[in-house]
Amino acid sequence: MRAFRDAHHISTGWRLDGILDDGYDHRMEIFHGPGWRDRDDDGNQTSDAAAYPQSVALTRLLASPHWRERILGKGWAWPDEFDAEVRRTVAPGYIWGNYPRIRWRRDRDDPLLEWRFHTRRLESEPLPPEHPWNLPETIQTSPGIGAPLLGCAPGSV
Repeated sequence: MRAFRDAHHISTGWRLDGILDDGYDHRMEIFHGPGWRDRDDDGNQTSDAAAYPQSVALTRLLASPHWRERILGKGWAWPDEFDAEVRRTVAPGYIWGNYPRIRWRRDRDDPLLEWRFHTRRLESEPLPPEHPWNLPETIQTSPGIGAPLLGCAPGSV
């Protein structure tokens, strides 16, 4: 579940930063019709559904021990093999190290690179055991409505 959460965050960042996902646009047209525009009343439901295939494809790489070693391993200063797999299976327009600088995120970098730095930093500077990040991920039922809440630790609802 953490890999999917991270992949969804990365995919959303790419889309907001202008790395196009043609499948996303096509799926949004199916949901809203030609000439669709982002709507505030959508609550991100159709956007999340349209982004789902790319998020799942990236989840495969972030969760796989083979691919995690390719991006997080100590000897991989420039992850060419991982980069090629991202272009082949996730985002054809993605180029490692060539990230667009847009006005609203000038101080930010590629969300995948940020994920890599954050994940590597946790190896040398682990969070305290009680930190929410370290709690087990579960699927809980929300009190009163019976709907599942993903990624919530027991007793946190």
